[in-house]
Amino acid sequence: MPFANAGPDTIVVYGQPYQLQGTGSGSGTFSWTPVAGLSNATISNPVARLSKDERFFLTTTSAGGCVAIDDVFIKVVTDFDVYVPLAFTPNGNNNNDVLIPYPVGIKQLNYFKIFNRYGQLIYSTKQLGNGWDGKINGKLQPVGTYVWILQAVNVLGQIINKNGTTILLQ
Repeated sequence: MPFANAGPDTIVVYGQPYQLQGTGSGSGTFSWTPVAGLSNATISNPVARLSKDERFFLTTTSAGGCVAIDDVFIKVVTDFDVYVPLAFTPNGNNNNDVLIPYPVGIKQLNYFKIFNRYGQLIYSTKQLGNGWDGKINGKLQPVGTYVWILQAVNVLGQIINKNGTTILLQ
């Protein structure tokens, strides 16, 4: 029985390479359509560079000539930004305990800084994926509003400057 598996639907960043992961019947052939944007439409795992959402169809043909078809939908993200939650709860329950900026299409974080109500810098990082646990020198800070600023660089090399406030809840 022939089979084709084009892989799971996914999300990719505009212009970034993504390797398709097709599988199929035995030692047969692979054919992806549409071919535009693919490195090689006749192998199981071509690299795609996409500028818009695309549905690819994988057709596999077994050595005996039987055909199977599957498809995969790839959503292309073009809105490159950094999102910071409006509130967080560093209460130790492992749910929303750390204030982390969430990057979409960001290749570099130049800085993420948090200030208390007196304007004192209480946290700073340049590492994507790092965030503030609500503590200074191991001591949980009071419920309240904290100011943050950040600067990041998106995958197109554009600088993004943002600022806002977040509420520490307990």
